[in-house]
Amino acid sequence: MTAVVLRFDPLSYLHRILTIIYRFFPYRRIGAELELYCQARAMSTRIRRAEVIEKPKLRATPFVFFVLLVLPAALWGAQRDVTFVQSQETVDGYDFVEVAIEVASPDAANPFTDVSVTGEFAKGGGQKLAVEGFCDSPDGSIFRIRFMPASPGNYTYTVIYRQGDFTRTYSGKFRAVDGHRRGIVRVDPKYPWHFIWEGTDEHYFFNGTTAYLLVAWKDENVIRQAIDRLHRLKVNRMRVLLAGGRPSSYWSEPIIPDEQFRPYLNPWVAERPNSTDNPGFDYARFNAAYYQKFERMLRSAREQDMIISIVMDWNDSKVHPAALSDDEKRFFHYSAIRLGAFSNINWDLGDDISLYRSLAWSHEMGPLLE
Repeated sequence: MTAVVLRFDPLSYLHRILTIIYRFFPYRRIGAELELYCQARAMSTRIRRAEVIEKPKLRATPFVFFVLLVLPAALWGAQRDVTFVQSQETVDGYDFVEVAIEVASPDAANPFTDVSVTGEFAKGGGQKLAVEGFCDSPDGSIFRIRFMPASPGNYTYTVIYRQGDFTRTYSGKFRAVDGHRRGIVRVDPKYPWHFIWEGTDEHYFFNGTTAYLLVAWKDENVIRQAIDRLHRLKVNRMRVLLAGGRPSSYWSEPIIPDEQFRPYLNPWVAERPNSTDNPGFDYARFNAAYYQKFERMLRSAREQDMIISIVMDWNDSKVHPAALSDDEKRFFHYSAIRLGAFSNINWDLGDDISLYRSLAWSHEMGPLLE
């Protein structure tokens, strides 16, 4: 495991600090020069281009020396550290390497929309593959980016964390080895009516079932036991809901929630998470804890070579993002970049999808999961 800490330069943010102090400072006599100084910093590009406006100068008053030399440590401490941590130096093919980006004192208003993490991964100096990262905490203190190597070799990568005009870049490397893992299920190129496991070229014979509300169980031991039991019965594919749920019955059979089973799937932050018809979702903020639980289910299934078909939503739910809206596209995009590094998944646009979405919708939304 490797870690690198990159620090903000406090001097480059001096004008911002001065602005904050001026906002609360009671003495108006120094207000004008602070305001002019901050405005000049913000307008510096335009001033240089015009070359006609004289930049106001900050006079060396006792207050200025106080700001520069005796500024409270709490204000300087607000300048964040950005730490990059690589999960491992060696990884099996069809597993994934992960780089965590840890941000001290995060201040993004919405880290799910105001911050981006991007990366490029390449094997042995070959073609670079673009990858996106995702926020994994409500406050923006943790971001992650993942890459699944499909073949053994030496890989290099570069990751960029970006918030507004601030960026930090980190480069690293890792080695992928042949762990004899079963990889992604593909169409057999020799026999297109059949499937094979990429990586081992074994034929994959479909034997599936549905467990839509599998992650509705509070006790994750129940989830693992269900996967183990189905594996013993030679089931090798399950359809599991990512969003939706909230039914009171299924096929006329009542669904009765209790402390251990709550059929309310909440991939977004919700004001009323146990409401069936009005959870108050904030579609711009994802429920990181829920996705972490979903990932633990995926890992348990991967250990049993079980494919999980991720069902994005279903008709039985009364609550959906608006069709083709930015909210719906953000949900598909976030889910794809977060879960796409798992080798044991495929995507299902929805259950009974024709009852709440159109064929044209499918053609537009499907590519977001590629």
